[in-house]
Amino acid sequence: MKRGNTQMKQTHIALAAALMVNALPVLAEDAAPTPPAPSEYTLLDAIKTGKPMTSFRLRYEDVSQDGLGPANTSAANNDLQDGKGTTLRSLIGWQTAPFHNFSFAAQLIDVSKFQDDYNDSTNGTLINGVSNQPDKVKYAKIVDPDYTGVNQLYLDWTGIKNTRLRIGRQQVNLDNVRFVGDIGFRQVMQVFDGESLLNKSLPDTQIFLAHFNRVRQITTVLRDDGSLNIANVKYSISPTESVVGYAYLSSFEDLGLGRGWFGNAAT
Repeated sequence: MKRGNTQMKQTHIALAAALMVNALPVLAEDAAPTPPAPSEYTLLDAIKTGKPMTSFRLRYEDVSQDGLGPANTSAANNDLQDGKGTTLRSLIGWQTAPFHNFSFAAQLIDVSKFQDDYNDSTNGTLINGVSNQPDKVKYAKIVDPDYTGVNQLYLDWTGIKNTRLRIGRQQVNLDNVRFVGDIGFRQVMQVFDGESLLNKSLPDTQIFLAHFNRVRQITTVLRDDGSLNIANVKYSISPTESVVGYAYLSSFEDLGLGRGWFGNAAT
């Protein structure tokens, strides 16, 4: 009996020791400090981690243009003088990083003249209070009026995978920009007011749909006398080859079948 009691007592002691050893990790975990929770991504973080939309472009252009000055002006019946213009385009803007699938972009534009020996728009038509002075119609045309304003202002939503919805004033360049583009060779960019949808869900395929009810052209004129509806589907065969189907439906009065969109009607 005594021997059995001794064995039972040893077993109880061993079991108790095992329980204490097994409990140590639990006690250690309870005693360890709780790691700090990850900081929440805030709107301020989205602004800080955004991307700039800022650039500066100094431009000089020298144009020799055959023809006479516009009728009913002091330059009528005289040969046009060569146009010479030096301008600086300043784009200043910022686009936030996505925040709850939304991002916001704002960009200002300023075009300043340093050499103003040219006709900056259509004959004799004032663009704003200081550009295209009547005495400039004797020069060849360089369609770079001085201008300060809002260049882009839009809201992006990317809540659906491979899809972007953009609402507001935006820059658009499609394909070889033959029909729809920002007219990059001029200082004042052409921009569009409205909504656009870009989808890249299908392999090697890009779908662009848009409805625009205003167009600010390179002459700085804001056209709101119609609307432009766009459907453009592009399939990439290789990195350098693609097939595109498109429909551009415009109710604007005389956008010039591409010439107006590029602003070439003013040159």
